Amino acid sequence: MSTKQEAADGIRRFLRSLRSLEEVLDTVGSVDGAADEAQARWAALRQFAQRRGHYLVTSGPYLLEKWTDAAIVLQVFRDMNNPLGVGSYDRFAIPRRAYVARITARGDRLEIMAEIERLEKFLREYRLVREPLGSRGEEERPDLPACRYVILGADGTVAAAGVSRDVHAHRLVVDLKGRLKPGAYTALVALALGDNLVGPEVATAQFRVDAAP
Repeated sequence: MSTKQEAADGIRRFLRSLRSLEEVLDTVGSVDGAADEAQARWAALRQFAQRRGHYLVTSGPYLLEKWTDAAIVLQVFRDMNNPLGVGSYDRFAIPRRAYVARITARGDRLEIMAEIERLEKFLREYRLVREPLGSRGEEERPDLPACRYVILGADGTVAAAGVSRDVHAHRLVVDLKGRLKPGAYTALVALALGDNLVGPEVATAQFRVDAAP
């Protein structure tokens, strides 16, 4: 008998010895529902081994299909019930960016017209297309950039800073009401899309805040 077969037989005997699950239940019996869950898991493992002929359980996307001393064959499958399906990790492999198209100052309020990159895929190819924010109607949350800003006073000191995700009429809005004294300011604005915070373009705009009448 081969070493591999001996190992498989040993696992099989171990699972049979746990049918009563006394060892497991002594440990988890005090937790509500744990005993039933343990029984279901051990039963599922036995059924898996009977169906597949081995005990190497995975959640995909590969399953051990065939094996010999010379080669191993893996079967590729897609579990459509997995919430992290196709495209879930595109943001890491193909990071998208957002850009400032224009900054409009309306007193103590900044409105930023933004452009975002959209991912278009076909077979194994892809391309990034730059479009105005809102060009396809209401944006999904992953397509809404975060607006990071720093407001400098005339003497170069930082008067305000923060992050805004407010969107009105497809424009990003930075509300500075009550945060700035009357005077001249320079706004530095950078947009980040998703988790991509690397090397953003920084746009600047000068504006004034007038004293209240």
